[in-house]
Amino acid sequence: MRLRLKLFLAAEYTLFAIVFVYLYQTSGHAVNWNKHYDGNGFPEGINGDDIPLGARVLAVCDAFDVMANGTICQVPMDKEKVIKKFKDCTRTQFDPQISYAIIKLLENGTFDDIFANNLANYKQKYNIATTVN
Repeated sequence: MRLRLKLFLAAEYTLFAIVFVYLYQTSGHAVNWNKHYDGNGFPEGINGDDIPLGARVLAVCDAFDVMANGTICQVPMDKEKVIKKFKDCTRTQFDPQISYAIIKLLENGTFDDIFANNLANYKQKYNIATTVN
């Protein structure tokens, strides 16, 4: 019984250590996802490729989610407006390679199912009547 308990605790501590190391290694992504590629945004002090790749990808994904699905403060955009926004913000807010990749996916229709019902889903989620400009 004691041996089994010791093995269980050892396994538990090992799992905790693995999770801790992973979180430590990826913490830069969470801290820097609001950092713009050109150095604007926060936190201060880094720009371009000095921003961790995961943070640059996360920034594009978050922006896409907000643009395509909307928030309580922002009505969702149609696909053409999202493409234009990514083109306008390439090299300033977004890493050019990641921005071009999502633009290509958008132009190829990869996310068309999201845009097919995004306004209806938004109205239902927030229980409001909206008009798209």
